[in-house]
Amino acid sequence: MPASAAIAAKGLVENPISLSQLSNAAFLALSSDFILMSLLEKIPFHGSDYTPDHIATMGRLLRASCSVHDGGSLPYAGMGLNGCCQPPQGGVRLTACRHGKAGFLMNRRQVLIASSLGLPFRRAQAQSFPTRAIRVIVPYAAGGTDQYIRVLQHSFAEALGQPVLIDSVPGSGGGIGANRVRTSSADGYTVLFAGTAALTIVPRVQNLSYTAADFAPVCNLVSIPIMLAGRRGSRFSTMEDVLAEARAKPESITFGSPGIGSSPHLAGEAVARAAGVKLLHVPYPGIAPALTALLAGDIDLVVGAPGIIMPAVEAHGILPLAQTGATRIASLPDLVTLRELGLDVDMVTRFGFLAPPRTPEAILDQLGRAFLRAASSAEYAQAMQRSYNEVLLLDRAQFAQALAEEDQLNARLIRDLGIRVQ
Repeated sequence: MPASAAIAAKGLVENPISLSQLSNAAFLALSSDFILMSLLEKIPFHGSDYTPDHIATMGRLLRASCSVHDGGSLPYAGMGLNGCCQPPQGGVRLTACRHGKAGFLMNRRQVLIASSLGLPFRRAQAQSFPTRAIRVIVPYAAGGTDQYIRVLQHSFAEALGQPVLIDSVPGSGGGIGANRVRTSSADGYTVLFAGTAALTIVPRVQNLSYTAADFAPVCNLVSIPIMLAGRRGSRFSTMEDVLAEARAKPESITFGSPGIGSSPHLAGEAVARAAGVKLLHVPYPGIAPALTALLAGDIDLVVGAPGIIMPAVEAHGILPLAQTGATRIASLPDLVTLRELGLDVDMVTRFGFLAPPRTPEAILDQLGRAFLRAASSAEYAQAMQRSYNEVLLLDRAQFAQALAEEDQLNARLIRDLGIRVQ
């Protein structure tokens, strides 16, 4: 700390003036770590002496540096010497901390004064967060799900005041990236952006070591229903035609999906169960081979995400039949829901942010507010609709509830279908 600042602070203590006479810049310059503690200790408190800017400045400094001691006092931590409370040379006032070393202490009276100013000491970590770049892990190959948030990357950085880096970590249907986040430090600097299937399906069918309960939901941004589609010119022109034949001829209708245990596979099975029919599942190593098989007449239906199927609809004449969400989506207003056909099916894949377990709630809330604010623009909704996705903004509590309900539903389906580890 510059000697001139120490002298100025000592002068204020010995010859106090009304703090409201100081500009906020001057107040901040004089209110370094230990000077502020001396001012609070030596200058009588009169609320009218403190401007709102002064209060905010004190709050930032106090929240960034204070931690509670056993005896109810607050040592001004991080003074720099001996790993304790000892201040740098030139301190205005020294007292003894409970470790027997020199330092500045706030007693209970001063804590109450600061509390009356709205300075919540126990939230120090959240109030100083973030101080460096935040890393978002997307557990899929680049060019897919990461596009849902790359368009918001600048807005995220503006809202948080720090860069937001997006890192694709593909593998195991999202399991590798998800597990990496789960085992990261619970400090808010590494978070996951993924489809909920990576938490509610993948660990079950691949026997991975985590569950959905091992993550702290932050917020949800996007919701995508599953689409069922046929081939134009086939014997089915509507979903009612498909159900009628399935009831008359069990297992006569085949549907393709991007693999056993995938979200489209479970969606197809959920449709069959709700309709009381049997469909024959044909797994493929991806949705593209399934679409090729559909166009070749090898299968009757394909089940997958609208954003992947719709380009084939427009280019090759694939016929959309129904979707699995509870309501129609804005980008496909003419595509009926299965509920409209009398089937109790409501299955979507949500895409949201999650943090490692035990991340402080204040940090989760701060991240959630920033992400949701960035995604609330009409431009973002339009961008998502152009790729047949639906913006669904859910806060931390709403996302946690939706995730828990989805986890229970998929657990029952996987158990009842007897899906084994692949």
